[in-house]
Amino acid sequence: MNYMNSDDHTVAEEVRHLSVLIEEVISQNQAVLEIVSDNQRVLQDVPKRDEFNELKAEVATIRAAVTDTGKELKLHDRRITKLENTILS
Repeated sequence: MNYMNSDDHTVAEEVRHLSVLIEEVISQNQAVLEIVSDNQRVLQDVPKRDEFNELKAEVATIRAAVTDTGKELKLHDRRITKLENTILS
C-alpha cells in the first residue's frame, strides 16, 4: 500500500530538485576555485613593479652608453677625416 499523498510526492520531487541544484552549485564552485588557483600560479610569474623599475634604470644606462659611443664614433670619424685631409694635402 502506498501511503504517500500528492503533497508528499511534491516534497520528494522538490528535495530531489534541490539536491541536483546543490550539486550544480558545488560543481560550479569547484570550477571557480580551479580558475582562481590557476590565476594565482600565473600571477606569481608576472614581474613585480620593482623589477620593471630596475629594468627601466638598466635600459636608461644602456641608452646613455650607446649615445656616448655614437658621439665618440662621430668624433673619431671627424678626427680621422681631418688627419686624412692633412696627410693627403
